[in-house]
Amino acid sequence: MDKIVRFESVDSLGRCFAEALDITRRGAGLEKIAGQLHPEVSGYLRTLRPDPKYQYVLMTPMGSFEYWGMNVNGDVFPDISLAFNRDRDDPLPILKALEGRWLSKHGGRVPPGNYTNFGHKTFLEALRYRHHVNKNPEIAYGDITLAVWNPAMHRVEVISRHDREKAKRVGAEEIIVDLDAGKPRQISMGCRVPFDVCTICGHISKTPSDYCDHLRSSMGSVRPDGQIVGAVNFFPKFFDLSDVFVPAAKESGVLMKVASAAPQKVASLKTATQKKFADITKNVLPNAGRQAVEDAMACEPDLPRSVLRNGDFSKVLSSLSAMGIVLKPREFQDGLLTRMGRSDLADEMSSRGEVFSPVEYSGPSLGMDQQPDFSLMRLLAPLLGDRSALYPHLPQRILRITVIRAMPTEDSIPVSDDRGILSKVAHAYGAYRQSLRTLPQFLEAAIHQDPNYYRDNFFNELLTDSLEKVSSSYHGMDLSTPLVPLYVYNAHRNGVVVPPPSWDFEVNHHSPVRALLSPVF
Repeated sequence: MDKIVRFESVDSLGRCFAEALDITRRGAGLEKIAGQLHPEVSGYLRTLRPDPKYQYVLMTPMGSFEYWGMNVNGDVFPDISLAFNRDRDDPLPILKALEGRWLSKHGGRVPPGNYTNFGHKTFLEALRYRHHVNKNPEIAYGDITLAVWNPAMHRVEVISRHDREKAKRVGAEEIIVDLDAGKPRQISMGCRVPFDVCTICGHISKTPSDYCDHLRSSMGSVRPDGQIVGAVNFFPKFFDLSDVFVPAAKESGVLMKVASAAPQKVASLKTATQKKFADITKNVLPNAGRQAVEDAMACEPDLPRSVLRNGDFSKVLSSLSAMGIVLKPREFQDGLLTRMGRSDLADEMSSRGEVFSPVEYSGPSLGMDQQPDFSLMRLLAPLLGDRSALYPHLPQRILRITVIRAMPTEDSIPVSDDRGILSKVAHAYGAYRQSLRTLPQFLEAAIHQDPNYYRDNFFNELLTDSLEKVSSSYHGMDLSTPLVPLYVYNAHRNGVVVPPPSWDFEVNHHSPVRALLSPVF
């Protein structure tokens, strides 16, 4: 069975970069982009030299189900299937483990077959095409020179080599040009499997026409009991990496362009990110939505400082993001200064009600590069009503604020410093807020990791409430207004940013994420 597995061109939790690097400079080419690269990839990058004939690109085309969840097509790729190295690993233990996990409980067995050529190393046989027109190798414009499994990131990392002249001949020149210009590209892949298995009933299908009712009618969805409905691909063989317009999974994308001899100009991060907040062009949001966001954020209590100051800060940020909680500048400042060994400065600024001066930021994102800690999230669940930006909590909070008109919290006083510490905090906060723009994809992965948490704290209340009392009681506010993106883009900031028209386009139609982002009942 051949499949087209589409992916959203983003990084470990929702972002994608195509960054041109000049590896002739000391240290360039070793930057950690989109998570920690496998050492073999880093070593390979150091060996590359600019070549006018070729363009080399680092990609992450596939991640495992256990870490990334199923993709929006409903395909499940187990960790052990992707990690399998055909050059050294014994496939029999993999077969037995997959059979035990997905088939034995239903009385099934893996069909007889020669299961030796699968896993991440099969990417070495893949060629680079445009839009999966992959029957004729003569129209391929590139190949794969390295394919490794990154166990820390639970993803495949590959180096793709593009022939510039051949790309021109086959009509793929715009791909090369975009990468040279530092523009992100969207990719997907051709995958061949001998069969796939239903996650619900264990039914084995050799073609889509063999699918059971679960896959035929509900593939890619999450059942009320939290079970995902997907097709498990035991033995995937990859034969094609294509550039497409609309990809479909969280971990895939072009990370960087390396070893390019093409002329290029890379903007300095320092120059791009030091423009002051006051220089930002202001936009105007719809009055009702803007007022709702302002009312909601003005009355929100601060998070406990013990939460902000303890544990891995990246893990704290990921966990709060998975809850839909956006940190206020003073909360972020308190947590980060403490991690920087400056709790004394954090205490001093907190006592004075001072916070860093915001800056406009356009660099890499920060804050959702780790899996959320669901134990911490359960501990913080009582805060959802007062702080979550997701449904049903945000509309209910807006209703409560509108009816009660609680007194707003006190604003912090923006300050700057000569030592550069607050400047670092300001830029880090900008990177954190930028990462929140990929919240839909991040939530999709989080729901797959612990559907029970979202059932208990979000979906059950949505089902029983249906938002009818909110929509009928909040006078002057049309719930078709995109409240969640309005809030996520603008809460606790002085500037006004117009969010995308809808995040719905970034979420699978059957995904439960839709219920968290907009009124669907």
